[in-house]
Amino acid sequence: VINTFYFLICFSSLFQKSTERQNYLNAIALPTNLTSAAHYGINQFSDLSAEEFFYTYLRSFPTGNYTSNKPFKNSAQQYFLPLRFDWRDKKLVTPVKNQLSCGACWAFSVVGAVESAYAIKWHTLEELSVQQVIDCSYLDSGCNGGSTNGALKWLYQTKTKLVRASEYNFKAKTGLCHYFPKTDFGVSINGYETQDFSGTEDAMMKMLVDLGPMVVIVNAVSWQDYLGGIIQHHCSSGAPNHAVLVIGYDKTGDTPYWIVKNSWGTAWGADGYVYIKMGENICGYWSKVLLYLRKHSVPSLEERKKYNHGFATSTSFHGVHNLVENGGSGKNSKFRTAIWTSVVSVFIIMACWQVCTRVINYFSWPTTTSVNVQYVENIDFPAITFCNLNR
Repeated sequence: VINTFYFLICFSSLFQKSTERQNYLNAIALPTNLTSAAHYGINQFSDLSAEEFFYTYLRSFPTGNYTSNKPFKNSAQQYFLPLRFDWRDKKLVTPVKNQLSCGACWAFSVVGAVESAYAIKWHTLEELSVQQVIDCSYLDSGCNGGSTNGALKWLYQTKTKLVRASEYNFKAKTGLCHYFPKTDFGVSINGYETQDFSGTEDAMMKMLVDLGPMVVIVNAVSWQDYLGGIIQHHCSSGAPNHAVLVIGYDKTGDTPYWIVKNSWGTAWGADGYVYIKMGENICGYWSKVLLYLRKHSVPSLEERKKYNHGFATSTSFHGVHNLVENGGSGKNSKFRTAIWTSVVSVFIIMACWQVCTRVINYFSWPTTTSVNVQYVENIDFPAITFCNLNR
């Protein structure tokens, strides 16, 4: 009874603070257009304090990993782009996922970008394994946080093939890296770039239209109670702590906005999506580096055959993953397969020969119809000494 009473008091306090926070955020939006402004209310995170929400769903990203390796040069070039563009309209974006209490937004956003890049090139939408990236990306710390840049660097350097999500299911926790190839299917990347689009949103739009969805790091502290609408005023552009995927934009209304895919499930936000106002670096989406896959970054069928990488069980300790390669590339893998096939065949032939020999000897052994047994008494057998094994 005491525990129940204590729980009710704590829940009431959290609910009150949550309501106060929602009222504050909604009040800021009052001077703006109510039909498009963001609105906040009760959702699956309302029973969490701001601190619990931050430490469970948000992670600080190392700033060192986000130095742009290719600063974007702004020019006076005019881009002729549609007023509205959404990769979902082309059926090239996979459904929204739910990372649960696993701090792996970095992996979800990167895998989402690879999924769309593959779909754009091959016109086939495949859901790829996020758990494979969580377990195997040795540059990151699994569910304890990570770097989108580190994940893409790992994918690129190791030429790892991402398997289907159905083959390597999401467990919401960091596990041992394990992947034993069962099929020839796997998606790897052969290039990616990082850019800082500060003040060059038109260029960012062009990259989005030409190349596909982009991975973005943002400050999502104020997203806890988000229900829908366009975030315009109440989102910090400070230190990034969350990774998402920009999949489109809309400039047809009074308030142009980016269409952003999150990884908190479809019960959050606008069916799992969030809309962020364009032009003012709301939530810090372009003051930090964005990651996107290069054009033709997904290998062709011939190129994919060269990267026959698989990963066997490895050890994992405090986020440090030791990857054990299982298999190799192309001819070496076929050569090893031929050797193993030959060895196994020899053993099978030898075993069959032994069995056949025993059967033939059994049926060809001479038989007798009677046996004379002589009983002999008073024979002294020599003494037998047994070894004492316990000595």
